[in-house]
Amino acid sequence: MQLTFIIILTLFSIFLIINSKKVKTESDFTLAGRGLNTSKVSFVIIGTLVGGASTVGTVQLAYTYGVAAWIFTLFSGIACLILGLFFAKALRLEEVTTVSEFIGNKLGKRFQTYTSFFSSFGMYIHIVAQFLAAMSIIETIFTSNKTISLPVTFILILIFVISGGVMASSSIGKIKVYLLYGLMIISAYIAITKQNGILNLIHSIPDKRMLSLFSYGTFKASKDMFAMVIGVLSTQTYLQAIFSAKDVKTARNGAFLSAALIPPIGIFGIIVGIYMRIHHPELSNNTTVIFPYFIKLYFNPFVAAIFMASLTVIILGTAAGLTLGVTTNIYIDILKNSKINKLKIGEMLKLKITALIVLLTSSLIVITGLDSKILDWSYMSMGIRGSAIFIPMLLIMAIKDKKTLKRLKPFIAALPIIYIITSLILK
Repeated sequence: MQLTFIIILTLFSIFLIINSKKVKTESDFTLAGRGLNTSKVSFVIIGTLVGGASTVGTVQLAYTYGVAAWIFTLFSGIACLILGLFFAKALRLEEVTTVSEFIGNKLGKRFQTYTSFFSSFGMYIHIVAQFLAAMSIIETIFTSNKTISLPVTFILILIFVISGGVMASSSIGKIKVYLLYGLMIISAYIAITKQNGILNLIHSIPDKRMLSLFSYGTFKASKDMFAMVIGVLSTQTYLQAIFSAKDVKTARNGAFLSAALIPPIGIFGIIVGIYMRIHHPELSNNTTVIFPYFIKLYFNPFVAAIFMASLTVIILGTAAGLTLGVTTNIYIDILKNSKINKLKIGEMLKLKITALIVLLTSSLIVITGLDSKILDWSYMSMGIRGSAIFIPMLLIMAIKDKKTLKRLKPFIAALPIIYIITSLILK
């Protein structure tokens, strides 16, 4: 099982490294030359949005709270629908590289840097969730500890990041769609079959409150739903797919396709999580490993290795996409006009060095929070991104008078700080 796992990941890494030769310029790396078609736009969004939180994290939360675990994927889909209906046209027509650049064009360069900082910080936190998810698989496969799984995960994500930017995210996203649906459908099927049907699964749930979307509290669930919508609509990597589309129609359709494909993945994860709660209550002290444990326990060892490697690819793709988003934000919004950019090295090398620093910093955050729930990190991340980007973006699109926008700048600037303080108080 271990050998099969290593071979699959090695082959996939080699494929990405070879594929990276197609990326020649900064525009290729950050925007794929603004030439993505509908399916590729969707693949970039899904390739980053659907990862550890949508799979390992959803199964983990379903094990504890049941149907409430659907919030992440359900409201990701709703956010993509809203993105296509109301935001894609304005964003794509602006011809920018980052969403902070879109805001900066209206509110000034300093505001561009300010919002980019908080947007990047929010994505840092979401990278932590992917680290935790990927590490749980490596620990399950090799019965290793976090001291080994963290550096291995770091190296794998780094390979994914530097191998091609948005173009690689599209390729990974395409592979992820097939891997995701194959893995999640088969896993849910096994759980339903072993439980003698979905009705018997529902009947056997130990706590019927788990059937509610608000099972872990109405206020907290509502806050998470709101955070998901504004977080997705404010995240550089997802919007980078819109900026990379060849035209407005393609951008919209890519968002709509993502809206249709993402929510079902959460349902399959919930089925697995509830099944594991019924039959394996002994895992309550280490819920991060529940999905990897399910795969290891209920699949043939060879097939389990293939699916474990597939799940790892899914998670690494999301981590790489988020790292790309942070890298693009920092490079375009902060570094490009600084003294650092005067260094006599190529633009691509500068981007890759920035990505390396982003990833190193993210891994340090992982060290401080290894035992946290994956979706807790993800919801916090979405809220920070949303408070910094969503309302400014919404106001810019709704208010055309520059003087009115200027008067609102202090209020807009205070939003991310207010969100962080409020979240810490109410946690």
